[in-house]
Amino acid sequence: LVYVSLRRTDNGLPPSLADLKQQLAYSLPFAAAVLFQIGHAQFHQYYIAAEVSSAEFAIYAVGILQVPIVGMLTQSVVEVMLVRMTAAYEKKEFDEMRRVWHSALARLGVLLIPCWVLAQVFAADIIVLLFGDPYVGAVPVFRVFVSTVLLMMIVDHSVLRSTGDTTFVFWANVAGFLLSVPAVVLLARAWGLPGAVGGYLVGLIVMRIMGLFKVAQRLDLSWSSVVPVSALARTLTASLVSGGIAATALLLPGRFLRLAVGGTVFSISYAALVLWMRIVPPEEFLALVRRFTPRYPGKSPTA
Repeated sequence: LVYVSLRRTDNGLPPSLADLKQQLAYSLPFAAAVLFQIGHAQFHQYYIAAEVSSAEFAIYAVGILQVPIVGMLTQSVVEVMLVRMTAAYEKKEFDEMRRVWHSALARLGVLLIPCWVLAQVFAADIIVLLFGDPYVGAVPVFRVFVSTVLLMMIVDHSVLRSTGDTTFVFWANVAGFLLSVPAVVLLARAWGLPGAVGGYLVGLIVMRIMGLFKVAQRLDLSWSSVVPVSALARTLTASLVSGGIAATALLLPGRFLRLAVGGTVFSISYAALVLWMRIVPPEEFLALVRRFTPRYPGKSPTA
């Protein structure tokens, strides 16, 4: 507050209580929302830690293995979208907002859906190769938890933060947290460690559904068109076909060999299907290739 007051004075502007109220109205609900988000993300871990032995909790901790690139990717997309969405919202360019929203979901699906399929097919090999045979019990937990990858495609905050709907984000996070807590307890008692992860997913699903509802309202989209269903369905089809082909590698001896061969086969078949089914337009694919192709001295940029 002191810094902003000094900056405004330097620019010949008096401190503005109206501006401060506007900023706090935006930022405080979002800050409170983050607290409930943290509570939702951590409760199931603390509950299991209190209810089971140290050995069982170690298995649970391995099962909720994060896929680092997923968080990095989605957060990067949200930050870039936030800038573009805010600019479009200020100009009331709702067609542009809808285009960016649908494009982002479709492109995230191209990367995240195959990650989910690949993790499901090779879950046992991934867990045991990384942590050893004593942690094979973490495989069912991992299979449930990795489904969060699919929910991370719904980057509703990129819209809601740009439209100033941070109070709605707060209430969505509160609802997700409050429904997740009893779900974790009940499902853990019914189905053990995988049930606890299922309870965590309940809260996440509630938050995403509420976010989609508000996005549809803000972008004037029907419930059936708020998500690019056709594009995501084609991506899922390509991923499942590639997963079925890659699953033949499970017949090979050795976990490392199965992962290496299966991952390679999956990548090749999936890339081929993405191009053949035009899930990613060829011009977009070529633009990416050009972006990451090294340029040598004396070679023209268009070569």
